[in-house]
Amino acid sequence: VGDVVPMMERSLYNGEVTPWRVLGPVLSPRFGKSKSVRVHSPSAQSASGEFKISFELGQELGWKTPWITVETGCKPQDDHNKEGAPSSKKSECHHLSDIEFSFKYEKNVFGRITGFKWKPIYVSEPVNQITLHYLWHEISDYDLNNALHFIYGFSFFGAIVFALCLTLSSTTVRQGEMLVRDMKTN
Repeated sequence: VGDVVPMMERSLYNGEVTPWRVLGPVLSPRFGKSKSVRVHSPSAQSASGEFKISFELGQELGWKTPWITVETGCKPQDDHNKEGAPSSKKSECHHLSDIEFSFKYEKNVFGRITGFKWKPIYVSEPVNQITLHYLWHEISDYDLNNALHFIYGFSFFGAIVFALCLTLSSTTVRQGEMLVRDMKTN
C-alpha cells in the first residue's frame, strides 16, 4: 500500500495526438491511498479547436479512459438577435474542472487493481487547473465471505432439491413396477 501507480496522459487537439506522457510520482495515484492533485488545464490553449485528454493507468494494464473533452459547447455566439438588437442569450459552455478516478483493489500479499472507473465533472466558468481525485475502494474479505456463503447456501439448497427429485423418481419407478406386477398376476 502506498506504492506509486504510474499514470500517463496524452492529448488530442485539431486531429493531432501527443505521445503518452508519465505524470510523475507527485501527480500519480498511490496504491490504496485516496488523494487529489491539480494539473494545468489546457482549455486556455484551445481557443480555436476542441481539446481532449486521455489517461492510462500503468503501462498496458488495460485501464484507459476514452477521450475526455476539456471544453464542450463553447462556440462563439452572435451577440445580436434577428432584429439586430443585442442578445441576452449566452452559449451553453462547460469546462472540465475535476475527474474522479475510482479504483477497486484487493489488499493481499501482492495487491492488485480489480476495477477502474472515471467520471468527469464540468462547470460553467473556465478553470486554470483540473483536479484529479484518486479514490480507492478495498474489496474486503467480508464481501468475499458473503459471496461464498451465498454460493454454499445455494449449492446446499440445490442438493436438497436434487435429492428430493431422486427420491420422488425412484418412488414413482417402484410404484410403476408394483402396478406392472399386479397386472401380470391378474
